[in-house]
Amino acid sequence: MNNLEKNTDLFFKQYNLEKRNYNIIIHGKNGLGKFDFIINILNNYYKKNNIVTIDPVAHPDTYYLSLPLYDKSGKIIRSINNNERLLYEYGFENTFDSYRVGSEIVINQIRKLIEFTQFSPMEKHKIIIINNCNYLNQESSAALLKTLEETESPSLFFLLSSETSQIKDTIISRCHLFSYSENIIDGDYNSLYN
Repeated sequence: MNNLEKNTDLFFKQYNLEKRNYNIIIHGKNGLGKFDFIINILNNYYKKNNIVTIDPVAHPDTYYLSLPLYDKSGKIIRSINNNERLLYEYGFENTFDSYRVGSEIVINQIRKLIEFTQFSPMEKHKIIIINNCNYLNQESSAALLKTLEETESPSLFFLLSSETSQIKDTIISRCHLFSYSENIIDGDYNSLYN
């Protein structure tokens, strides 16, 4: 079993995603594969619930949020994807398709997320991925906090983070923490749940 599979197995031993709501911070070093881990969780979740999807992030019940891309007039075009985020964080790129990457997740992005959670899911849950929640500014953190407490629809929030010390304590207090481990040694893995 590879590291991704071991982390996924540990995750599903800890969390039953059939519950109405979960707010989970997935944390670990940058570049370990936390986003791939979320994709693996979603693929397992959809398979278990007999939901057919080619791309779990493109499913109508999934909302992906990251740093914004701005056009020349200052309008948000979209969130950067995970590969773009990594290129930005490691200093290789600060523009994509001639659009500037914003330095923080802003309140308007959270307002759109809130709007998304106000409607019932097509399937069982609305799934929200915030990649990397360390970039939430003061306003967006406050708005997200209220949303984590009171969503209109059954929702699963996955907040990815490379450093939990950069997340507001009020957000952490409303979330479960799952440490995505780089190397799970077989002996340690087996002893965790035996």
